Amino acid sequence: MTREQYQQYLESFNGKDYDRVLDFWAPEFSVWVQGELLFDSPEGLKRTYAFLHAHVTEEVRVKEFLSSNDRIFIEADVRIIAQYSFTNDDLKVAGVRGIMPMQAGVALDIPQFIHYHLENGLFKTGTCLISEAPRPVI
Repeated sequence: MTREQYQQYLESFNGKDYDRVLDFWAPEFSVWVQGELLFDSPEGLKRTYAFLHAHVTEEVRVKEFLSSNDRIFIEADVRIIAQYSFTNDDLKVAGVRGIMPMQAGVALDIPQFIHYHLENGLFKTGTCLISEAPRPVI
């Protein structure tokens, strides 16, 4: 996958076009954050991001991008700005895992390493690791 193709994915993601986002994923896939399964199905992806993006604005800001035929390595800042508060109970009721609760008004840049395995040019696995302490957005 080229940087330009990944940018198309990010534009779909940032635009909350989850059907288009799914066009970039293999038929069977999984996404992990800090070793915890975030989702592993189209329904899980839509449920997770619909909940999250109903409460926060999120933007992936790529700093470094490396790719090969079957892998992508990214260093990025993920900017999260909570528009509405949500608790662990809210996450549980929504069936969402792998996300921490937030208070409205909190704004963070979360440095991450993002690693994808590709299958036939599509994401098969995604792994996100927080690489430094989140920084408040000023």
